[in-house]
Amino acid sequence: MTHPLIANPETYYQDEDYLSNSSLSNFVSFDVFGNPTYNIHEFLHPSRKDSSAILIWQLSDKILTEGFNLDDEYGPTLDKTGMQNELDMMGIEFKKADTNPVLRSLLEKGWYQFKKELGKTERDAIESIIRTANQFQYDENTTLMEYIAESDCQKICVSEDWGMKGKFDFLNRKRGHISDLKTTWNLERVLKEMFYKGQPNIYHKYIRQLAIYQELFYLESGEKMQCELIFIDYKGHHCVKRIGQRALDKALEQVRQDIEVLKKIYAGDMPYIQVIDIDEETAAAIDSHTTPVMEVVAPEEDKKEPDYLITY
Repeated sequence: MTHPLIANPETYYQDEDYLSNSSLSNFVSFDVFGNPTYNIHEFLHPSRKDSSAILIWQLSDKILTEGFNLDDEYGPTLDKTGMQNELDMMGIEFKKADTNPVLRSLLEKGWYQFKKELGKTERDAIESIIRTANQFQYDENTTLMEYIAESDCQKICVSEDWGMKGKFDFLNRKRGHISDLKTTWNLERVLKEMFYKGQPNIYHKYIRQLAIYQELFYLESGEKMQCELIFIDYKGHHCVKRIGQRALDKALEQVRQDIEVLKKIYAGDMPYIQVIDIDEETAAAIDSHTTPVMEVVAPEEDKKEPDYLITY
């Protein structure tokens, strides 16, 4: 029987019954050593993300994977001159002194069909991404558009047992690849975050995402696909980064640990706020006044202002 999220993809992003890479990214973050910090509040009440970047990504994805025509649904933001021009073409009278709300009201009364407005910055970024995609050589024999044509697009996998869901852009059965498209304003910066000394940072959300996708598809089909990220930035830069199995396996281990922590917090088996107390040995040291009970801070360190006191 087809899973409801697969049968009705429109509900995928509204679903809250299954974990995803995005929800786990809200729950856990990592320091430079890979130590996790868990934030249940951010998991339950995620901060608002950059809506402009999300819109660019969503529309670029729809154009490349679903054949969506941007102009069918989105038009330019109409300024005063734009609305006056539309009224002129419709033969509707207006005054030069009319304000934007008045002009808009006149257009609405004339049954003008307003499209969703898309700012110039967002439109320029999307058009740059699509232009790059059409010029992108996926490998020595295949363009990106040919690769996309070979692939199943917007593949959804759901695991009831694992409680996870994933939706990846391209499943290429012919080549045995899972590919996810990433659009970004600065490709160089993203790659610096993803790789350290030439090796994948297994704690990066994109690496973890691929590990989740690979495991979800394996649980569904019994096949282990190679995984990669296809990057295009707003300035026309692009690349394909395929991630090796050892990195994906280590990333998946951490993902499983994070899910177990989340389950324990929900079950009450792990207190979110840890109680820190002294042990018997430390208590005896305090009583004796002969054993150090605190770290000696170097004078130059003592003069530094604690991080939490620094203001900007």
